[in-house]
Amino acid sequence: MFGLKVLHRELFKELLLLFLVCLAVLESLIVLGRMVLKLGEILVALQLSLWDVVQLIAYLTPFFLLLLLPVACMISMFLTFQRMSSDRELIALRSSGVSLLQVMPAPAVFLCLCTGISVIVSLYGVSWGMNNFQNTMLHLAKNKAQVSIQPGVFNRELPGLTLYAQNVGKKGNRLSHVFVQDSSHEGGSVNILAPKGRISSDTSLGKLFFTLKNGRIYNQRASGTDILRFGEYTLSVDLGRVLGDVSFDSDDPKVLSWGKLNRLAQREGLAAEKGEDYAREVSVELQKRMALPVACLVLGLFAVPLGWLCEGLKRYTSLLIILGMFLFYYSLFMTGMSLSETGTMAPVVALWIPNLVFLVISCLLFIGAMRERTL
Repeated sequence: MFGLKVLHRELFKELLLLFLVCLAVLESLIVLGRMVLKLGEILVALQLSLWDVVQLIAYLTPFFLLLLLPVACMISMFLTFQRMSSDRELIALRSSGVSLLQVMPAPAVFLCLCTGISVIVSLYGVSWGMNNFQNTMLHLAKNKAQVSIQPGVFNRELPGLTLYAQNVGKKGNRLSHVFVQDSSHEGGSVNILAPKGRISSDTSLGKLFFTLKNGRIYNQRASGTDILRFGEYTLSVDLGRVLGDVSFDSDDPKVLSWGKLNRLAQREGLAAEKGEDYAREVSVELQKRMALPVACLVLGLFAVPLGWLCEGLKRYTSLLIILGMFLFYYSLFMTGMSLSETGTMAPVVALWIPNLVFLVISCLLFIGAMRERTL
């Protein structure tokens, strides 16, 4: 009994260490790769500090953790048992009369812990991270727009607008003697003159506002020029366009909290109000956030008997096996996502098939492991 306690403790330590290493490597590759490929030009243009980059990485982490936790569980579990096989520890355990079921308490506790972390990430972490990421990027876009407005210079950084201000306040939000050429409308451009103006923003709407006071609008037509006086006139600019047509949709199901997703899914007439595609996206996101935490448990249980049965195989062969199984699961899951998003199959079926398939395979592998078979 004392020997088994030591075995469970050491096995849990090894699983935890390998899990953290796998997770760190995968997270670094995915997050940094996304920021370099998708947001690289934007981040360079914004001239972010190191702290800003660290914040953005931290906010993106929960979104990718939901996808990477099951993979890290499976790989760490498999590598642990493969290491035990290479060091002949599994042979020693079998010769001592220790079965796979007697080894299972440590992996079971570890998998329950990982599943619990994944549930927390799914319920709270994803929406927290994506909301903060969007707010931070919108704030940076606002600062970029304000910094780009230089006094006495025709500023063309903002899409659809040419802005000139003779004087700009110290904080960059107060303008005087303002000229604006607005070419964002299909009917042509209009020229606006105003003695005063100010810049404000609303990150919840993702908008940057230019409010001009006591000015005139000159609209050039073939028949002549129309002049319109105004007391206050507001131009709005999508902050996402300031960053190069980046989308910041606050109603995107991928950034919504678990509670809001549930409320939307239960709302009657959601499809009629926002379209069938949006209602389907909500259902897909709900099922995804439930299926992926369960995948931690399923893929981990799958890797235990697989590592136990791979005794005698060369390391590169066993590594190819586990990578092939991961690609198989990923292919099933992405196929289910595609079928769900197009309405070909119900999300509750399509996104749970991969877990069901691997659960069946796990049961078969456990039976083989209990009968002392090897691959």
